[in-house]
Amino acid sequence: MKVTSLLIASIVSIASAQAATTITQWTFNGSASGTDVPSTGVGTISNIVVTNTFANGAGSSDPALTGNSGYNTTGYPLQSVGSGTAGIGIAVSTVGFTAPAFTSLEVSFDLRLSNASSRWYRADYTTNGGTTWTFGTPTRLGVPLNVGDTWFNGNVLSIADPAALNNAAFGARIVSVFSPVAFTQFNNNTAFAANTAYEVARNTTSSYAGSGTWRFDMVTVTAVPEPSSALLGGLGALALIRRRRK
Repeated sequence: MKVTSLLIASIVSIASAQAATTITQWTFNGSASGTDVPSTGVGTISNIVVTNTFANGAGSSDPALTGNSGYNTTGYPLQSVGSGTAGIGIAVSTVGFTAPAFTSLEVSFDLRLSNASSRWYRADYTTNGGTTWTFGTPTRLGVPLNVGDTWFNGNVLSIADPAALNNAAFGARIVSVFSPVAFTQFNNNTAFAANTAYEVARNTTSSYAGSGTWRFDMVTVTAVPEPSSALLGGLGALALIRRRRK
């Protein structure tokens, strides 16, 4: 029984260990004013239309107790202008992370909305350095009308495209987009049709403004392994032990 229990524990441990491999991560910590140098791995982060400073990252999933910084962006388009054109981009080589050992990638990030910012984002990826992009699905942050000055942690773009693996020209971007559904801006009692305007984070008391901010933290590119071989091997050994006991 002890051997079986230890083997089961080992199988669980193997599966957990193979849950993800971090390729590159930005915590934006490391100096008094923040840094855009990755804390893990190699990569570059860039602004798309917007400008950035570094601000307090408290409230994100970053476990740092001191010096916790976030990548604070502003200068987004005016209302009803430029959907999908502003945000941040990252470039990360995935060379060495190949199939069948790895099956997909994940791009994850924490995002803090200011009161006047857009609550809809879209995460896209490229396999050719930005020449072409595969668009993600627009995502609305928060259910209540008012979600300003709030962190939304653990947002994930899952990429099952084999071309994204073992690729020196992989990249991703997170951009603000118009609401794909009609909504009413209650602050000024204005109705907007789908795909015509940015839905503001704090709907009842604020109006959307390009001066609103998006603050990013824990931007991470992860390779997702194919765990079945190790797991099946462990289960096979467990079955062999059971047969021998019989």
